Amino acid sequence: MSSAALFMILLPFLVFLVAGMPIAFSLIATSILYLLAKGIPLSLIAHRMCFSLDSFPLLAIPLFILAGKLMNTGGISRRIFRFANCLVGHIRGGLGHVNVVCSIIFAGMSGTALADVGGLGEIELKAMDEAGYDLEFSSAITLASATIGPIIPPSVPLIIYGVLAEVPVTRLFLAGFLPGIVMAILLMVAVYFYAKKRNYPTMPRATWKELTASFLSALPAMLSPIIIILGMTTGIFSPTEAAGIAVVYALILGGLVYKELSFASLKTITREVVESSTMVMFVIAAALLFSWVISAEQIPQMIAQWILTVGNTPFKFLVFVNILLLVLGMFMENNAIMLLLIPIIVPAGVSMGIDPVHLGIIMVLNITTGLLTPPVGLALYIMKDMTGLSFERTVKAIVPFLIPLLAALIIITFNQEITLFLPRLLLGN
Repeated sequence: MSSAALFMILLPFLVFLVAGMPIAFSLIATSILYLLAKGIPLSLIAHRMCFSLDSFPLLAIPLFILAGKLMNTGGISRRIFRFANCLVGHIRGGLGHVNVVCSIIFAGMSGTALADVGGLGEIELKAMDEAGYDLEFSSAITLASATIGPIIPPSVPLIIYGVLAEVPVTRLFLAGFLPGIVMAILLMVAVYFYAKKRNYPTMPRATWKELTASFLSALPAMLSPIIIILGMTTGIFSPTEAAGIAVVYALILGGLVYKELSFASLKTITREVVESSTMVMFVIAAALLFSWVISAEQIPQMIAQWILTVGNTPFKFLVFVNILLLVLGMFMENNAIMLLLIPIIVPAGVSMGIDPVHLGIIMVLNITTGLLTPPVGLALYIMKDMTGLSFERTVKAIVPFLIPLLAALIIITFNQEITLFLPRLLLGN
């Protein structure tokens, strides 16, 4: 790996960020400098940014954002939130635990962490603010719990991994359940101690009558994950089509069942989704351009080859893979990381006896954590825009909750039965 090339790429990028330039423009400006230095035509920028978004799986992102908005406006997210509140709201740091439980349920509808942040995030932040929680804590637990979304099915990253690594998506989906629960438990432990230290309020325990009523009210909404998972695992529809199903189901529930959606609200929702999707997709396009610059210098490949040389045992291999993915997740977009490294990492891991299903969960958990790490963590920028907090305060807030996520990563990495138990139980070896 050329140190001069690494210096040429990273130094201008960091300078632009420190100067306060928005992340997307920092990525593009760095790429322009690289192309000029290499004598490559600048027309490549338009080509890479436009055609990188010409992806059927990426179409799921605006659709899931739309589904999240419809759930918020149509009363679906509110009913899920109420049920979770009745279930765990009485524990110390109650709304922090509610936040995690909501993400477990919402994970079965969204398939992506960004959709979770944009979907339930607004309701969770508002409720926590009204209950007296500080904005940093509220934004941090909302971000951290959103990482459960890509692990518990349906999961867009797991489907992309399954296609690229030629691993059955059904096995990957089943493998994601228990790791998602491990993540949730560790996050709730962190919330408990954090809330106890700051003396956050507790709520009265819900009665059986209240719990039952909230469950029945939220039941139609909670059927959505079952419909989506069954449809995807049986091959009735693809992940992107599942996003369309989620939108249709949200329209039916909000408009016909709960009767809280109106044509006027649909107009507002459409405008907000276009704005949110445009922002997210523009950042993704810029990140993919920057990823091309990094890959053009063979940086990820050379690092991966070094890992294969140094990590000559399964334990060492998994350690170095985790380190590589966490570092690259700070600078590259998720899909780009998978496209570059799956053809290198998966065959090497399989040759060492590591199950490719287990390796897929590890990779997705790593790159999802990358959504919360600066400087390219997309979820950080979405939360920044939602709360009005500065980027620096958002990053500082999320740091304590990276600890339980990294602990979950370590536990899952070196205990493969957590991922393989359900696939083996239900589908055999």
